Amino acid sequence: VPYVRVAVRDRRLFLHKAHPARRLLNAVTEAYQGNHGDSPQERELLGKVDTVVDRLAAEYNEDMAICSTLEQELRSYLEQHRKRSEIAERRAAEAQRGRERLEEARQTVARDLEILRTDEELPPVLAQFIERHLAHHLIQTRLRQGDDSAEYDDVLRGMTGIVATLEDARRHGQEPTLDPQERNVLQQI
Repeated sequence: VPYVRVAVRDRRLFLHKAHPARRLLNAVTEAYQGNHGDSPQERELLGKVDTVVDRLAAEYNEDMAICSTLEQELRSYLEQHRKRSEIAERRAAEAQRGRERLEEARQTVARDLEILRTDEELPPVLAQFIERHLAHHLIQTRLRQGDDSAEYDDVLRGMTGIVATLEDARRHGQEPTLDPQERNVLQQI
């Protein structure tokens, strides 16, 4: 109703983009454009627009100042909404990249741990240690230090040596003796 009254009184409404009522209408349209109210933020924005429209209907008294005031309030809110949306999108993209990096690290570690598999079955405690602790340590090292991490390579090499030492001792019926470097690898893990 206020727009019909403005259009009857002032034919410039649809001719000039700078007309206060036209600018308010453009802001309202911008807020609704592509907004289906799917997320809480979108529903909040639609609620804000409804409030602006209700205020315009209640407070319009032939003075264009209310249109300017409401347009500024809505534009300010739209800017905040845009910033929040950009932050949410950025966080979602970062989370997706993080999940992809984690999956890639898991696959790489699983592939790299295949070298620890021997023809003979590993003792259950060692197999469990490799699957749980070593795999976790290698995944975390890869994520934190990157693909070309010296620590990653050192731990993998050290664990390969440990498995070989244990297998050799078992084959010969001896007690395994780990060298200081192998003990250091275990402590690191």
